[in-house]
Amino acid sequence: MARTGQLVGGLFVFGLLSSACGSSNKTGGHNSSCTPGTERCSGQAILRCDESGTRETIVESCPAECRAEGSVASCVAGGCAADSAVCDGSIATKCKRDGSGPLAGGTDCALTQHFCVAGACRDTLCTAGTKSCQGGDLYLCAEDGQSLALVDDCAEGELCSEMFGACVARFCEPDKSTCYGTRVATCNSVGSDWLSTSTDCAAQGKACVDGACVKRACIASTTFCQDGDIHQCDVTGSSSTVSKACRRGFDHCELSSTNQSAKCVADTCVAGQMLCDGNVIKVCNDDGSRPATGTPCAKNEACENASCRWVGCVAGSLFCSGTGIFTCGVNGPKLDRECDSGSTCLQLLPDPDPENNAFPDLIRCMPLPCPAGQTGCVLNKVGTCGADGSSLEAVTSDCTESGQVCTTTGTCSASVTDTLGKEESSSVLAGNAYVGNVIEVHSPRKLTELQMWLVFSSPRDLRWLVFEQVGTQFVARAEKTSSVASSAGFVGSGPLSFDYRLEAGKRYALGVVVPGGAVSETANAAPELVASASFGSVIGSVTAYNDFTAFEIPQSFTAYAATYAKVTTESP
Repeated sequence: MARTGQLVGGLFVFGLLSSACGSSNKTGGHNSSCTPGTERCSGQAILRCDESGTRETIVESCPAECRAEGSVASCVAGGCAADSAVCDGSIATKCKRDGSGPLAGGTDCALTQHFCVAGACRDTLCTAGTKSCQGGDLYLCAEDGQSLALVDDCAEGELCSEMFGACVARFCEPDKSTCYGTRVATCNSVGSDWLSTSTDCAAQGKACVDGACVKRACIASTTFCQDGDIHQCDVTGSSSTVSKACRRGFDHCELSSTNQSAKCVADTCVAGQMLCDGNVIKVCNDDGSRPATGTPCAKNEACENASCRWVGCVAGSLFCSGTGIFTCGVNGPKLDRECDSGSTCLQLLPDPDPENNAFPDLIRCMPLPCPAGQTGCVLNKVGTCGADGSSLEAVTSDCTESGQVCTTTGTCSASVTDTLGKEESSSVLAGNAYVGNVIEVHSPRKLTELQMWLVFSSPRDLRWLVFEQVGTQFVARAEKTSSVASSAGFVGSGPLSFDYRLEAGKRYALGVVVPGGAVSETANAAPELVASASFGSVIGSVTAYNDFTAFEIPQSFTAYAATYAKVTTESP
């Protein structure tokens, strides 16, 4: 291909004989002789065979078209390139501005024994001893440069090569287009190489077929559903044929999840029939398949016998009612399990959602924060816990009167540092991870410092963050930063670094963002977690990554676990 591609530039040394306008009739053979006195056309030139029958000479150069009839050739009136230099026989002139033919007048080269070549008078017709291509055939210039002799009459399927001085096989069919993958490739006018420009049919969303871009009918080499049957797309994407016929009333055609293949699947319903698909009312498709969409029932309704029925709870969900955990079925709430004495039902998310049932322990039984008959702290008052396990039936010390807060030992103090969790299980923190404890507050407090048990040997910038639960998310409320060279135990935000009020009845996540490589400690013992804070119950821990403005609770919460930490609070 590289060799034949170099032939293009040398095919037309003599412009007046350009093969672009035509060539002589070929018989398919090679010869170097002619019939004495006969004429023929070679491009725009009239060639006449000499008396010996061994050489042809140019007797006239036509400005437009040469036409041969039998053994006589003549110039035919016709157009030429406007204002271009042309030969009108032996007269050098120009083409008319309207391109209709040569201008009258000009210079008659024959008067000075010159030749008209490409619209100019020249001493010689060609360069002595050189071979050139004229009208698609190979010629040899005479030693005096005054005439050309036919060397090789190139056959059909060949082109004349001046570089090699011979007729060579064509690389491609002149001016014909074909497909190379998704691109249209077009052969040049002499068949020596492909044109440098091509069209990518894929860029137009089309397929290349027989050298042209056609509208794509399907995705090449895939199967798909059409008229209830499986169709096979051809390799070009331009057409398809039936690959397999699905049986009507028994199965139907379905696409794969990637939409690249199809198969016959057994019918799941009766065409036109209304049915329940989960909590959605649907109408069966004509082919026996279930549609992708339908009419969903409300959250407090259940789909039954193709109709929505009110059940009084969110169908399919778990939720707390009193001290029990309930499931919501088609007949309404049903007790799933009753919490033991001394515990109650904890529902971490405000609105039951069946999708969250996949996350364990978002709804579970938890020990009461103030067990009946025991000494407890509620709203910074110390006393005997009531029967409901969350309030005091008798107050022995009101710490708020002295501007103090209650402790886990039943006393009042100006400031309390609660230790959450314990050293039980070590874990390596991944890069840029937030770890913290989730606390349900029973006594309002002002947070002043956070500490975390961490091990790391290189400098760290620690971000201490307070999140508040809002719906299904923890949302950032307060932040402090501390720079620490290394740690082998508790490290903190700094005394009085925070001044944030923790409200009773709300849930918060208290923790720190640590660059990767640090080690933390966690504990896994539910009864110990409840008693570990003087101002509330530790109900679990959280781990989040990257976004520290807000994160979803279901994906980040871990029940029955506490990160080893300390929280310092005082009167709000």
